[in-house]
Amino acid sequence: MTDVPDAELLERFARNDSEAAFAALVERYVALVHSVARRHTANPQQAQDITQAVFIILARKAGGLSGKTVLPGWLYQTARLTAANFQRAEMSRIRREQEAFMQSTLEEPANDTLWLELSPQLDKAMACLGANERDALVLRYFQNKSMADVGRFLGLEENTAQKRVGRALEKLRKFFAKRGVASTTAIIAGVISANSVQAAPTGLAKTISVAAVAKGAAASASTLTLAKGALKIMAWTKMNTAVAVGVGILLMAGTATVTVKTMEHYSEYYRGKTLKQWLVNLDDQHPGTANDEAEAAVRHFGVKGLPTIISMLKMSDPMHHNAVLACQILGPEAKPAIPYLVNLLESGYSNGYVGVALDRIGPEAIPALMNLATNRIGQPRIGYVSIRPGVTERAVDIDDGARCEAASALGNLPMYLQTKVLLHYDVSQALITCLKDPSPYVRTLAARSLGENAMNEATVVPALIETLGDTDFQTRWSACLALGKFGPRAGTAVPALQAALHDRKAEVRATAAIALIEIEPDNTAQLDSLMPALIENINGIGGRDINFRSTTADALAAWGSRARPAVPALLDAIAKSSSYEQQFLVADLKKIDAEAAAKAGWE
Repeated sequence: MTDVPDAELLERFARNDSEAAFAALVERYVALVHSVARRHTANPQQAQDITQAVFIILARKAGGLSGKTVLPGWLYQTARLTAANFQRAEMSRIRREQEAFMQSTLEEPANDTLWLELSPQLDKAMACLGANERDALVLRYFQNKSMADVGRFLGLEENTAQKRVGRALEKLRKFFAKRGVASTTAIIAGVISANSVQAAPTGLAKTISVAAVAKGAAASASTLTLAKGALKIMAWTKMNTAVAVGVGILLMAGTATVTVKTMEHYSEYYRGKTLKQWLVNLDDQHPGTANDEAEAAVRHFGVKGLPTIISMLKMSDPMHHNAVLACQILGPEAKPAIPYLVNLLESGYSNGYVGVALDRIGPEAIPALMNLATNRIGQPRIGYVSIRPGVTERAVDIDDGARCEAASALGNLPMYLQTKVLLHYDVSQALITCLKDPSPYVRTLAARSLGENAMNEATVVPALIETLGDTDFQTRWSACLALGKFGPRAGTAVPALQAALHDRKAEVRATAAIALIEIEPDNTAQLDSLMPALIENINGIGGRDINFRSTTADALAAWGSRARPAVPALLDAIAKSSSYEQQFLVADLKKIDAEAAAKAGWE
């Protein structure tokens, strides 16, 4: 029945109770309805209950739907109302039971893309549209219909349908812009089209068809309750222009009761222990069964456990470190903890863990990190911070420590978020500001983070070139490293990096050589000028840093026999390396001088 129009299938079902006709409609639109439900609850079973309730409503109202009804739009609106009603009641229940101040999101963590920002607000934005505009968008981008098909569904000329879709998209764009999500209508349309409807669970359509055809007789009590509540809201909506106002009056007047499925009753215990008892076992330094079980407990409690976690995010609490680890595990769900994590940093707890937690929370934490990185606070207080892996922690002002951690965390954001998000918040400009910080540690980490982000080269590369003249050698070292991350886009930095080959510090000379190779990988003419620094890299800093040594060896191998002056240094490095690293260094050595490798016994 793939070619049978929706209206005809509805008529067959309404007139003859045709199970086949209804099953065809469910199969056609179950993914649309289920996707709306999933944006309102991360619980798969709850999403299926909402989806089933929507199709029970359709079965009950099939005979009363007009032949002009755009069924995808009607189903979308019904799913939104049903899911929103469910979420509203669920949020109220959680607030009562927890007596918490935060508003939890029931959104499943999404990929760090523009969809991550649009998804939680999409259905609210769609609710602000008129029915005609909403129907047009559902057809075009949720069902991926051609503009001609949209016009045919709506009874419009194709050009008229296109204008309606364009107006609706512009309203969405303005809605998102007011909420800090800046994009174009074209990008928003593409993101919605690609992500708004996901495949529904296997077998859900069949289950729904059986229950809905029987008008809910075969459905669970909770699903029927959900359907009845949504039907009452839909009836009231027809009498009011605003759903929220209508529901509010309905509830206050007491003319009807809106009931939704109650989630599993929240208990302060999980497998016989409270959340605080589980947190004791969180130990990232010694992973094992106890730590794994504790992480599972944190995920089980989810946002409902945040009041307990937040109460521990203070230096005076002996378990503040465990609470920070819990925030890392919860990720975006820990958004209400942002101010408490920031306060912990400002109190002197700067060892990298808070920065990771803020990174994992997502875009909402970026303004806090930028503010921390660029603003000095309080009076000098002594604390400790590690500038880079393998370097001993050094005593610094606690204020400096907080800015160090924030600058470092800004550099780690690309692991969690898409470039578009970082550009939106102008993270690079905040880090450029940090390059002028009075603390050399902050400047060092800011330079490194600019390389990790590797964006906005028009402004970042000149700032890093200027930083090559910094009085602190570790800051110069980080600037060289960062410029190399830009690759050929940092071509304007070549003269400054060539000058850095004569820096008084071996670390800077070695890193400048690596950066030049990354910027001009095909420039074999520079080999002679780089060779001293590269050999020094193998023997000097390279002897203490596997990544530098491997990078250098790979670069030398690309030049083949021309890199033979480096063979003695490579042989020495191989002899001092672990068996794991040796296999890579030997492979590079063979590319440079296979005979020398054989003579040394590295066949």
